[in-house]
This record gives sequence, C-alpha cells and structure tokens, in this order.
Amino acid sequence: MAVIPDELGRQERIVFLGRDDSGRLLEVMAVPIEGGLLVIHVMDLRPKWRGRYQRALEERGMA
Repeated sequence: MAVIPDELGRQERIVFLGRDDSGRLLEVMAVPIEGGLLVIHVMDLRPKWRGRYQRALEERGMA
C-alpha cells in the first residue's frame, strides 16, 4: 500500500498493488471517506507500478 499525493490538489489516493484470487496482478486506488475507503480505480498492474510492487515483495521476503 502507498499513499500518493495528488499534484492537481485533489484528495490523496491510497494505492494497493497485488494479485486477485486468480493470480492476476492489479492496481487498486481508493480515497478515504468517512467510515472507510472508496475504491475509484482498478486495472491490470501497469509498468509504472511494477518496480514498486517488486521491491515490496523483496522487502517482505516474497520475491
């Protein structure tokens, strides 16, 4: 998970990177709302996030 500040002054996004139940790599973005999170974006993991995902796996000894 990463919190990404928004350059356009919008609410910051929380980014989750990982596999779904079928093993597909996804990026999921959410914004905090009262009482939880609202998911605003889900798609296949793009190249711009792959390095960060790989580093997170290595830090957790999962690579």
